[in-house]
Amino acid sequence: MDAPVLLGVSVDWPDVPPPLRVREAHRRAVNLEDPRGRRFSLVTDPRDLGPRTAWLSHLPELREGEPGPDLPRGEEGFRFDPRIRPGRPRPRWRPLWEEWPVFLEDPELRALGEALREEDPLALAGLGPGHTPAGDDWIAGWLVALGWIGSPESLRARGELGRRFDPGRTAWLAGEVIRDALEGLAWARPAALTAALEGEDGEAVLRAISAMTDWGHTSGRAWLAGFAGALGRFDATAPR
Repeated sequence: MDAPVLLGVSVDWPDVPPPLRVREAHRRAVNLEDPRGRRFSLVTDPRDLGPRTAWLSHLPELREGEPGPDLPRGEEGFRFDPRIRPGRPRPRWRPLWEEWPVFLEDPELRALGEALREEDPLALAGLGPGHTPAGDDWIAGWLVALGWIGSPESLRARGELGRRFDPGRTAWLAGEVIRDALEGLAWARPAALTAALEGEDGEAVLRAISAMTDWGHTSGRAWLAGFAGALGRFDATAPR
């Protein structure tokens, strides 16, 4: 098989990556770990770009525990910026996002709704199905919404949750996703969703929602429920 072609990177992909080791090898993504335990990823779909992620034409053959591949930097045609910039949804989309908490009525996700009776998002850490447990996907959606709203109240809530979050309560990858969200970083699908909700293009909104619901077995639906929960809690359509 030919060597993979580097098609794009996130803007925080370093010119000279640190020593990386394969932590997880999947069909569509390889997750690498640096000496500090931070995640770097290789993906084959630009919709799966996230912080510290490279988009390749195809994945190299790698096994868990092996050193990561050398990826020479060239003139990549695409650069993804994972930083969450403050914004607000258009009021016209409120009826859409107000429906997303209903995803927690799915039998696979019902435990999340029960845990939320404690009114503490961290009660969901490590809870539910999925490679990244669905409870952690909910937390990530909540955190991205807090950063996107960008109000003093929402940012204080994000900071308070960050002070209490213990990555040891959940799987390594889920903990890394939450750490990124706490640092104000998101993945390409959520970034497309927030951009669409800021605009007036109904087709773009529906495409972004569809991409989210197709994201993993339960990840996208749990993420949307958490995102909508924060929008409702912090009155996302109110003027700043």
